[in-house]
Amino acid sequence: AEDGDEIERLRREAIAAGRLAPAEHARTRPPGTEEKAVAQIIELVRQTRCPTVIVHVSTANAVELLAQARLEGLPVFGETCPHYLWFTDKMLGRLFPEAAHYVCSPPLRIMADAAVLWDALAVGALQFVATDHCPFSSDVRCAVEDFSRIPNGMSAIGARFFMTFAGGLRGGRFGVERLSHVLSTFPAMICGLYPRKGAIVPGADADLVIVDPFGITDLDADPLAGAVDFNPWAGIFAPGSILGVMGRGHWLWKEGSIAVDAPRGNFISRRRLSKNSIEQLLRKDLAWILSR
Repeated sequence: AEDGDEIERLRREAIAAGRLAPAEHARTRPPGTEEKAVAQIIELVRQTRCPTVIVHVSTANAVELLAQARLEGLPVFGETCPHYLWFTDKMLGRLFPEAAHYVCSPPLRIMADAAVLWDALAVGALQFVATDHCPFSSDVRCAVEDFSRIPNGMSAIGARFFMTFAGGLRGGRFGVERLSHVLSTFPAMICGLYPRKGAIVPGADADLVIVDPFGITDLDADPLAGAVDFNPWAGIFAPGSILGVMGRGHWLWKEGSIAVDAPRGNFISRRRLSKNSIEQLLRKDLAWILSR
Protein backbone atom coordinates (compact mmCIF):
# COMPACT_ATOMS: atom_id res chain seq x y z
CA ALA A 1 0.00 0.00 0.00
CA GLU A 2 1.56 3.27 -1.13
CA ASP A 3 0.39 6.77 -2.07
CA GLY A 4 0.95 6.62 -5.82
CA ASP A 5 0.35 10.32 -6.53
CA GLU A 6 2.99 11.50 -4.06
CA ILE A 7 5.45 8.86 -5.24
CA GLU A 8 5.04 9.92 -8.87
CA ARG A 9 5.66 13.55 -7.91
CA LEU A 10 8.86 12.64 -6.07
CA ARG A 11 10.01 10.38 -8.91
CA ARG A 12 9.54 13.15 -11.48
CA GLU A 13 11.58 15.54 -9.32
CA ALA A 14 14.41 13.03 -8.94
CA ILE A 15 14.52 12.21 -12.65
CA ALA A 16 14.45 15.89 -13.64
CA ALA A 17 17.39 16.53 -11.30
CA GLY A 18 19.34 13.62 -12.80
CA ARG A 19 19.22 11.56 -9.57
CA LEU A 20 18.90 8.07 -11.04
CA ALA A 21 20.85 5.79 -8.67
CA PRO A 22 18.99 2.84 -7.09
CA ALA A 23 19.04 4.66 -3.72
CA GLU A 24 16.56 7.14 -5.21
CA HIS A 25 14.00 4.34 -5.30
CA ALA A 26 13.75 4.52 -1.49
CA ARG A 27 14.04 8.31 -1.33
CA THR A 28 11.09 8.73 -3.70
CA ARG A 29 8.95 6.25 -1.73
CA PRO A 30 9.40 7.52 1.85
CA PRO A 31 7.67 5.82 4.80
CA GLY A 32 4.92 8.43 4.85
CA THR A 33 3.65 7.30 1.44
CA GLU A 34 3.05 3.81 2.81
CA GLU A 35 1.52 5.01 6.05
CA LYS A 36 -0.92 7.35 4.31
CA ALA A 37 -2.14 4.56 2.05
CA VAL A 38 -2.50 2.11 4.97
CA ALA A 39 -4.54 4.69 6.90
CA GLN A 40 -6.83 5.22 3.90
CA ILE A 41 -7.38 1.49 3.48
CA ILE A 42 -8.15 1.02 7.17
CA GLU A 43 -10.72 3.81 6.98
CA LEU A 44 -12.41 2.04 4.05
CA VAL A 45 -12.46 -1.18 6.09
CA ARG A 46 -13.95 0.74 9.01
CA GLN A 47 -16.78 1.99 6.77
CA THR A 48 -17.44 -1.25 4.86
CA ARG A 49 -16.25 -4.04 7.20
CA CYS A 50 -14.82 -5.71 4.10
CA PRO A 51 -12.09 -8.26 5.02
CA THR A 52 -8.82 -6.83 3.73
CA VAL A 53 -5.18 -7.91 3.61
CA ILE A 54 -2.41 -5.33 3.35
CA VAL A 55 0.69 -6.98 1.94
CA HIS A 56 4.38 -6.06 2.06
CA VAL A 57 4.11 -4.00 5.24
CA SER A 58 7.51 -2.39 5.77
CA THR A 59 7.31 0.45 8.32
CA ALA A 60 6.82 0.73 12.07
CA ASN A 61 4.08 3.33 11.73
CA ALA A 62 2.12 1.14 9.31
CA VAL A 63 2.32 -1.64 11.89
CA GLU A 64 0.98 0.72 14.56
CA LEU A 65 -1.98 1.59 12.35
CA LEU A 66 -2.73 -2.10 11.81
CA ALA A 67 -2.41 -2.83 15.52
CA GLN A 68 -4.93 -0.11 16.37
CA ALA A 69 -7.31 -1.42 13.70
CA ARG A 70 -7.09 -4.91 15.18
CA LEU A 71 -7.89 -3.51 18.64
CA GLU A 72 -11.05 -2.05 17.10
CA GLY A 73 -11.92 -5.51 15.83
CA LEU A 74 -11.65 -4.50 12.19
CA PRO A 75 -11.16 -7.40 9.72
CA VAL A 76 -7.85 -6.10 8.40
CA PHE A 77 -4.76 -8.29 8.28
CA GLY A 78 -1.11 -7.67 7.47
CA GLU A 79 1.70 -9.49 5.71
CA THR A 80 5.40 -8.81 5.43
CA CYS A 81 8.33 -10.41 3.60
CA PRO A 82 11.74 -11.83 4.53
CA HIS A 83 13.65 -8.97 2.93
CA TYR A 84 11.86 -6.40 5.12
CA LEU A 85 12.75 -8.47 8.18
CA TRP A 86 16.43 -8.86 7.32
CA PHE A 87 17.64 -6.24 4.80
CA THR A 88 17.83 -2.45 5.08
CA ASP A 89 17.98 0.49 2.70
CA LYS A 90 21.78 0.38 2.92
CA MET A 91 21.63 -2.33 0.25
CA LEU A 92 20.38 0.31 -2.18
CA GLY A 93 23.47 2.40 -1.46
CA ARG A 94 25.77 -0.26 -2.90
CA LEU A 95 27.38 0.25 -6.28
CA PHE A 96 25.44 -0.39 -9.48
CA PRO A 97 24.63 -3.00 -10.69
CA GLU A 98 24.53 -4.87 -7.35
CA ALA A 99 22.19 -2.30 -5.79
CA ALA A 100 19.64 -2.85 -8.57
CA HIS A 101 18.93 -6.33 -7.24
CA TYR A 102 17.54 -4.85 -4.01
CA VAL A 103 14.88 -2.69 -5.63
CA CYS A 104 11.41 -3.66 -4.40
CA SER A 105 8.20 -1.86 -3.46
CA PRO A 106 7.71 -0.66 -0.83
CA PRO A 107 11.48 -0.15 -0.63
CA LEU A 108 13.77 -1.58 2.02
CA ARG A 109 13.63 0.46 5.22
CA ILE A 110 15.86 1.00 8.26
CA MET A 111 16.82 -1.51 10.94
CA ALA A 112 14.39 -0.02 13.48
CA ASP A 113 11.48 -0.80 11.14
CA ALA A 114 12.65 -4.40 10.79
CA ALA A 115 12.71 -4.80 14.58
CA VAL A 116 9.10 -3.61 14.82
CA LEU A 117 8.03 -6.02 12.06
CA TRP A 118 9.43 -8.94 14.08
CA ASP A 119 7.56 -7.72 17.15
CA ALA A 120 4.38 -7.38 15.10
CA LEU A 121 4.59 -11.00 13.97
CA ALA A 122 5.08 -12.07 17.58
CA VAL A 123 2.13 -10.14 19.03
CA GLY A 124 -0.38 -10.45 16.19
CA ALA A 125 -0.27 -7.04 14.52
CA LEU A 126 0.94 -8.90 11.41
CA GLN A 127 -0.45 -12.32 10.54
CA PHE A 128 1.91 -13.90 8.04
CA VAL A 129 5.15 -13.88 6.07
CA ALA A 130 5.06 -14.32 2.30
CA THR A 131 7.43 -13.17 -0.45
CA ASP A 132 7.76 -10.69 -3.29
CA HIS A 133 9.42 -13.34 -5.43
CA CYS A 134 10.41 -11.72 -8.74
CA PRO A 135 13.57 -13.43 -10.04
CA PHE A 136 14.51 -11.14 -12.92
CA SER A 137 17.79 -11.87 -14.65
CA SER A 138 20.64 -9.39 -14.37
CA ASP A 139 20.30 -8.55 -18.06
CA VAL A 140 16.76 -7.31 -17.43
CA ARG A 141 17.21 -5.77 -13.99
CA CYS A 142 20.49 -4.01 -14.72
CA ALA A 143 19.89 -2.94 -18.30
CA VAL A 144 20.17 0.75 -17.42
CA GLU A 145 21.27 2.70 -14.34
CA ASP A 146 17.92 4.39 -13.77
CA PHE A 147 15.94 3.52 -10.65
CA SER A 148 12.63 4.29 -12.40
CA ARG A 149 13.29 1.57 -15.02
CA ILE A 150 14.51 -1.24 -12.74
CA PRO A 151 11.99 -4.12 -12.41
CA ASN A 152 10.87 -4.47 -8.79
CA GLY A 153 10.93 -7.53 -6.52
CA MET A 154 13.34 -9.92 -4.83
CA SER A 155 13.95 -13.66 -4.89
CA ALA A 156 12.82 -15.13 -1.56
CA ILE A 157 10.78 -18.34 -1.94
CA GLY A 158 13.75 -20.51 -0.99
CA ALA A 159 14.64 -18.28 1.98
CA ARG A 160 11.16 -17.71 3.44
CA PHE A 161 11.02 -20.65 5.83
CA PHE A 162 14.64 -20.54 6.91
CA MET A 163 14.85 -16.80 7.58
CA THR A 164 11.53 -16.75 9.46
CA PHE A 165 12.71 -19.78 11.45
CA ALA A 166 16.04 -18.05 12.14
CA GLY A 167 14.65 -14.75 13.34
CA GLY A 168 11.49 -16.09 14.96
CA LEU A 169 12.08 -19.42 16.64
CA ARG A 170 15.87 -19.49 16.86
CA GLY A 171 15.92 -15.76 17.61
CA GLY A 172 13.74 -16.33 20.66
CA ARG A 173 10.91 -14.13 19.44
CA PHE A 174 8.29 -16.89 19.25
CA GLY A 175 7.91 -20.66 19.34
CA VAL A 176 7.13 -23.37 16.83
CA GLU A 177 3.35 -22.90 17.11
CA ARG A 178 3.58 -19.23 16.12
CA LEU A 179 6.01 -20.16 13.36
CA SER A 180 3.39 -22.50 11.90
CA HIS A 181 0.78 -19.75 12.27
CA VAL A 182 2.67 -17.11 10.27
CA LEU A 183 3.93 -19.51 7.59
CA SER A 184 0.93 -21.80 7.13
CA THR A 185 -2.21 -21.54 9.27
CA PHE A 186 -3.00 -17.86 8.89
CA PRO A 187 -2.33 -17.69 5.13
CA ALA A 188 -4.63 -20.70 4.69
CA MET A 189 -7.35 -19.10 6.80
CA ILE A 190 -7.13 -15.71 5.09
CA CYS A 191 -7.12 -17.32 1.62
CA GLY A 192 -10.21 -19.43 2.39
CA LEU A 193 -8.38 -22.79 2.35
CA TYR A 194 -8.51 -23.65 6.06
CA PRO A 195 -8.80 -26.30 7.50
CA ARG A 196 -8.03 -28.33 4.39
CA LYS A 197 -4.74 -26.48 4.37
CA GLY A 198 -2.84 -25.01 7.30
CA ALA A 199 -3.85 -27.60 9.89
CA ILE A 200 -3.02 -31.11 11.03
CA VAL A 201 -6.51 -32.46 11.71
CA PRO A 202 -8.65 -35.35 10.41
CA GLY A 203 -9.84 -34.62 6.89
CA ALA A 204 -7.12 -32.07 6.10
CA ASP A 205 -4.57 -32.58 3.35
CA ALA A 206 -1.45 -34.15 4.84
CA ASP A 207 0.86 -31.37 3.65
CA LEU A 208 3.82 -31.67 6.00
CA VAL A 209 7.36 -30.33 6.21
CA ILE A 210 9.82 -32.38 8.28
CA VAL A 211 12.49 -30.12 9.78
CA ASP A 212 15.74 -30.78 11.57
CA PRO A 213 15.95 -27.71 13.85
CA PHE A 214 19.64 -28.33 14.52
CA GLY A 215 20.65 -28.61 10.87
CA ILE A 216 22.26 -25.90 8.73
CA THR A 217 21.21 -24.88 5.22
CA ASP A 218 23.26 -23.01 2.62
CA LEU A 219 20.80 -20.57 1.02
CA ASP A 220 23.04 -20.29 -2.03
CA ALA A 221 22.73 -24.00 -2.86
CA ASP A 222 20.41 -25.46 -5.48
CA PRO A 223 17.45 -25.70 -5.60
CA LEU A 224 16.85 -23.01 -2.96
CA ALA A 225 18.68 -20.33 -4.92
CA GLY A 226 16.32 -20.78 -7.89
CA ALA A 227 16.99 -20.23 -11.56
CA VAL A 228 18.48 -16.77 -11.09
CA ASP A 229 21.95 -15.34 -11.63
CA PHE A 230 21.85 -13.21 -8.47
CA ASN A 231 20.76 -14.51 -5.09
CA PRO A 232 20.39 -11.83 -2.37
CA TRP A 233 20.65 -14.56 0.29
CA ALA A 234 23.98 -15.91 -0.96
CA GLY A 235 26.55 -16.42 1.77
CA ILE A 236 23.96 -17.12 4.47
CA PHE A 237 24.06 -20.46 6.25
CA ALA A 238 20.67 -20.52 7.93
CA PRO A 239 19.66 -22.62 10.94
CA GLY A 240 17.43 -25.60 10.24
CA SER A 241 17.30 -28.09 7.39
CA ILE A 242 14.45 -29.73 5.49
CA LEU A 243 14.45 -33.51 5.78
CA GLY A 244 11.29 -34.14 3.80
CA VAL A 245 8.14 -32.62 2.31
CA MET A 246 4.79 -34.37 1.96
CA GLY A 247 1.84 -33.29 -0.17
CA ARG A 248 -1.52 -34.96 0.47
CA GLY A 249 0.28 -37.74 2.33
CA HIS A 250 2.81 -38.54 -0.40
CA TRP A 251 6.50 -37.74 -0.33
CA LEU A 252 7.43 -34.86 -2.66
CA TRP A 253 10.95 -34.29 -1.36
CA LYS A 254 12.96 -36.79 0.62
CA GLU A 255 16.61 -37.39 1.43
CA GLY A 256 17.76 -34.46 -0.68
CA SER A 257 15.90 -35.21 -3.89
CA ILE A 258 12.50 -34.98 -5.56
CA ALA A 259 10.44 -38.07 -4.75
CA VAL A 260 7.73 -37.85 -7.43
CA ASP A 261 7.90 -38.52 -11.15
CA ALA A 262 5.13 -36.16 -12.27
CA PRO A 263 3.38 -33.03 -10.97
CA ARG A 264 0.62 -33.73 -8.46
CA GLY A 265 -0.94 -30.31 -8.01
CA ASN A 266 -4.72 -29.90 -7.96
CA PHE A 267 -6.89 -26.83 -8.35
CA ILE A 268 -8.59 -25.97 -5.06
CA SER A 269 -11.52 -23.56 -4.98
CA ARG A 270 -11.22 -20.94 -2.26
CA ARG A 271 -14.07 -20.13 0.06
CA ARG A 272 -15.13 -16.61 0.83
CA LEU A 273 -13.68 -15.35 4.11
CA SER A 274 -16.85 -15.52 6.20
CA LYS A 275 -17.63 -13.69 9.44
CA ASN A 276 -17.21 -16.98 11.30
CA SER A 277 -13.80 -17.55 9.69
CA ILE A 278 -12.69 -14.04 10.62
CA GLU A 279 -13.80 -14.50 14.22
CA GLN A 280 -11.99 -17.84 14.37
CA LEU A 281 -8.80 -16.25 13.04
CA LEU A 282 -9.06 -13.37 15.50
CA ARG A 283 -9.63 -15.77 18.39
CA LYS A 284 -6.64 -17.89 17.41
CA ASP A 285 -4.46 -14.78 17.20
CA LEU A 286 -5.79 -13.43 20.49
CA ALA A 287 -5.22 -16.73 22.27
CA TRP A 288 -1.59 -16.62 21.18
CA ILE A 289 -1.16 -13.03 22.36
CA LEU A 290 -2.68 -13.73 25.78
CA SER A 291 -0.47 -16.79 26.23
CA ARG A 292 2.72 -14.75 25.99
